[in-house]
Amino acid sequence: MQEIVILSKELSAQVDQFLHLLKRYVTAVERGSRPEFQLGEMKIMFIVNDSQPDVKFTLTAPVVEDAKGNPVTPQPTLTAAVVSDTPDVVGITFDPATLSGTATFPGKEGTANVNATFTDDADKLVGSFGAMFTVTAGPATQIVGGGIKFEGLTES
Repeated sequence: MQEIVILSKELSAQVDQFLHLLKRYVTAVERGSRPEFQLGEMKIMFIVNDSQPDVKFTLTAPVVEDAKGNPVTPQPTLTAAVVSDTPDVVGITFDPATLSGTATFPGKEGTANVNATFTDDADKLVGSFGAMFTVTAGPATQIVGGGIKFEGLTES
């Protein structure tokens, strides 16, 4: 299985910092506390060439929590879906039974968001997560810095 891993030095340092904070958080939870945990501005984007071979992916099933952060019992049955907002840049095939699929790169440069959504038995959205892609014509390149902030909104 081929994986795409492109890390700038800046992103690599952010990943290391995140892993350090995550270890501290897990240790605190194991000791019985529920510390406040807030991520800073860590953003991950996959940057690939438009001739990138197909890539397999697998979702990890999420845990549904109540407003206090406790797992809901019993866990609801969730249905997963994965879609690309720009399928001619990043195409997606997905099998909900195995929570796995394939990302394809049909040869068009551009950007795409791949979103995984989880709905309950009443077909109500329970949660989602996603990945961003930049597909370049020619060698994969990147930009460093820059950002976008939305007034009154907090990332989670």
